[in-house]
Amino acid sequence: MKNHVKKALCHALHRTGLLKKVPFSTRIIAFHRVNPLFFESQMAYLKKHYRVVPLSDAVETLERKQVVITFDDGYLNNYLHAYPVLRKLGLPATMFVTYDFIDKNLFAWWDRLECSVKKHNPSEFKRVSPEKAELMTEYVSGLTPYGQKPEQYDFMNWNQVREVMDVFEIGSHTLSHAILTIVSLESAKNEIFSS
Repeated sequence: MKNHVKKALCHALHRTGLLKKVPFSTRIIAFHRVNPLFFESQMAYLKKHYRVVPLSDAVETLERKQVVITFDDGYLNNYLHAYPVLRKLGLPATMFVTYDFIDKNLFAWWDRLECSVKKHNPSEFKRVSPEKAELMTEYVSGLTPYGQKPEQYDFMNWNQVREVMDVFEIGSHTLSHAILTIVSLESAKNEIFSS
């Protein structure tokens, strides 16, 4: 019911033209991993043309030409390639780490699908419970969360997370990266408050 009300409100606002008058000027750029060949030039461009702020500052002010850089999950790639560039350029960013991945360096189900010979659409797996997504992933890919994986799928450790805090604000991306709209309310609370 809530979604229908939101959609109706959005359509009504769009038809009135009110949305065109609201200056949505803050942009959020989200990364999981970065391409080291292009990342520095991308960040230099942002530094030259925008005010780059951490997420906590962006919610305080809605300035024109303001950009927030975020990273999801806490991949080792962020530590090896993004962190040195951001530090060199003096750009802040926000990172949302998934506790279990940092703590255990698990092989995430979507990375196992990407890595497997059989290519599947990960969005199919987001519609089912975490347990069923795990079973489906193991069946399709033949890979487990604790299995051997290529380095590109590694996550940072807690020492690396602490080290990047001079550039990154650190936020939670849940305990196990469960899709919160699929799990029970109790599980969702645990995912949020335990991370």
